[in-house]
Amino acid sequence: MEKSILKKINMIVNKENPIVQMDFLQDRKDLKNYTGDFLWGFSEKGTNLILRDSPFSYLQIEALTNQHVYVCIKGKFRKTTNENAKRMAVSYYSQRYCG
Repeated sequence: MEKSILKKINMIVNKENPIVQMDFLQDRKDLKNYTGDFLWGFSEKGTNLILRDSPFSYLQIEALTNQHVYVCIKGKFRKTTNENAKRMAVSYYSQRYCG
């Protein structure tokens, strides 16, 4: 993962509560060597990382509806709506498990 993306996420996380900061430390380990597309969201309960090429549960998709969500596609990291994030996650899930 590009360092600039990790720095952007780190700047977002620094303004949040300790739970989100601790969860991001785990997410950063996963993202450090990852080069694909992903969804990343957070709420006061913690973070939610969905990697396109890795297994994830449908419950993670449902959790996106109550979070601030960001998407990274082809190296572009930006904020997105909950509806778009959920649609993308369902697409990732369908490609992985139904395709």
